[in-house]
Amino acid sequence: MNIKKLEALINDSKLNKVQIAKESGISRTTLQKVLEGADVKISTLEALARVLNVPLAEFFGDVTTKVNTDSHVFVDDKRLEHSIVPLYDIDVSAGLQKLFASGGSLLGSISIPNMPGADGAMHVTGDSMYPLIKAGDIVAYRILHDISSISYGEIYILQLEHDSDMQVVVKYVKKAEQPDSVLLVSYNKEHDPMEVPRKWITALARVTFSIRKYCMF
Repeated sequence: MNIKKLEALINDSKLNKVQIAKESGISRTTLQKVLEGADVKISTLEALARVLNVPLAEFFGDVTTKVNTDSHVFVDDKRLEHSIVPLYDIDVSAGLQKLFASGGSLLGSISIPNMPGADGAMHVTGDSMYPLIKAGDIVAYRILHDISSISYGEIYILQLEHDSDMQVVVKYVKKAEQPDSVLLVSYNKEHDPMEVPRKWITALARVTFSIRKYCMF
């Protein structure tokens, strides 16, 4: 997020910071933390944008992602004429649960017309889905709160936990032979399928679309 841009919008407003915080439904302390560059929920930014009467993208200025149209849609969800998807910097050591709960560190936003809706987006690491999705690509996702909502054959971001090990993977999820397990399949044939117990999955989201790495920031 472009902090200087946000500060300029606040300074240009007819409201002071106390009034802006009150109208946005946040505390003065929260507003100050936002201006200091702390992690912030997208809902907070949306509230501030409403009070300041500007599009959400105004808060990002030069760091808003501008895409060169090379994208791939993976779901049949309704396309939105215009939407802004927050782009997060995921801390792999903290996992998906923290990202989904608090939003993580906000890098900017993605605005692409005629795309499915998404709760957020993140950069991909690893080559398990190469060449369909490669390291550095951006994937947009919809958070699932119930593992029973999985649609087999689609691509998911999953957090797997077993004993003291935790990993975040991007895989096709397919039906396994054991009813209490799922089969995780890579697009890259160099990676073998993995059958994992459902109880290992502690967070997941369905990938709705991806964007090739060559973007302008």
